[in-house]
Amino acid sequence: MQASTNQKLAGVLVAFSGLLGIVILGTDRILWESLSGRHAYALAVFVVMDFAVSGYVVARAGKMTFTIAASWSAFRVVTQFANIYSASEIGLTYAQFATYLFNPMVIQPGNPPGIPAALLDLIIILEVVVVGVAWNGRSVAKKTADPKR
Repeated sequence: MQASTNQKLAGVLVAFSGLLGIVILGTDRILWESLSGRHAYALAVFVVMDFAVSGYVVARAGKMTFTIAASWSAFRVVTQFANIYSASEIGLTYAQFATYLFNPMVIQPGNPPGIPAALLDLIIILEVVVVGVAWNGRSVAKKTADPKR
């Protein structure tokens, strides 16, 4: 079975999120220095999962494929925001850590401008788009699987 447009789009967007994660891993010095790199290793796991989910979404057709893509992307968004609650572990207030994570206008000493905030913001936007694309793809897959509806 040939991959649908929704499948391809969802797969490419999730893979692009993984690529952005690689860029963050390569450019965010603070990420590696805080908590002995624990957040960096967690991001590396997310990158691997992004590519695994992307490959699965492109390779497999059906409602379950879109459910997996939407679930993974929603989990990524929730996890990004929940990450704020680890601020105290690295000696920052919640507001300071949220600024570091999501405000691309603030330059973090030791990091290039916009790192990691601009990339994290883009990842969140991409993941929200994936949820929408997957939801649409799931609806289309459901209609094609059951033409009586």
